[in-house]
Amino acid sequence: MFGFFKLPKNLAETEFGLKFKATYCTLCKELGSKFEGFKLFNNYDFTFWALFIDSFFDENPNVVSFFCPYTVKKKFRYNKPTFGIVKAAYYTKLFMRLKLIDFLQDLPIKHIVARNLFDSLLHEQHLREKNKLQTLEYYGEISGVLLGIITADTLVERHVSFDKIFAAYNLSYFIGRYIYLVDALSDFKKDIILRRFNAILAAYPDLKNKRYGKTFYEINFVLYRHLEIIKKYLLDLNNRFAPEMIVVLQNSYIKAIELFLKNLSLREDEYGNLPESWRLLTKKS
Repeated sequence: MFGFFKLPKNLAETEFGLKFKATYCTLCKELGSKFEGFKLFNNYDFTFWALFIDSFFDENPNVVSFFCPYTVKKKFRYNKPTFGIVKAAYYTKLFMRLKLIDFLQDLPIKHIVARNLFDSLLHEQHLREKNKLQTLEYYGEISGVLLGIITADTLVERHVSFDKIFAAYNLSYFIGRYIYLVDALSDFKKDIILRRFNAILAAYPDLKNKRYGKTFYEINFVLYRHLEIIKKYLLDLNNRFAPEMIVVLQNSYIKAIELFLKNLSLREDEYGNLPESWRLLTKKS
């Protein structure tokens, strides 16, 4: 149970919320039946992606109830996986493989030779992370390209019109970059402790020495701009779940900022460095 695009409680009983929960549980079953042991890697982000893919089609599988041994609760899922769920299971496995390769790249062992496009993109990401003081967009670009490619490839398979595929690619490109940056915010303190690469710290190394300046405003601007562009593409696609998907994205942003601020442990006189929306979050928490 991981990922940033968790379902907010206020959407739980909406049509979108019920589809989200059914998609999540069906994806879990699909991962378990197709890829032994991969149930552990079921996640909210690919649940969100599968639901987005399925919004292009008219699949309406029946819903069945079952007892979930992991949550010890009665749950519900689809009687058969949708097209989006089948593809999400495959790409969950692929992305976990890429994460493993990424982890091994940081160890002092012989590097894994790129075998395909995805391996090559991961290698490019590794090279980029050796460059410091680059923009957040520079570090997040490869993640955007990866998600954009799998989205376009998935929709091409079902002969979706080119204009929709193009818009879906752009949407996924910015969602991929957004996920990468939100991940960097959430893991900021952990990455410092473990001495791992972190895009926020690489772009703004003075954060480690608590020199903030206009840094928070720049980070907020980049992330807010991503959300606005994603919102535009969702609306351009006339996605019927666009309002709910936007709420999920905004919720993930709020949670990441809250964790980032908590890990910074700002002094009272340092709160003036924060954008107004961030100051509101500190009062809330």
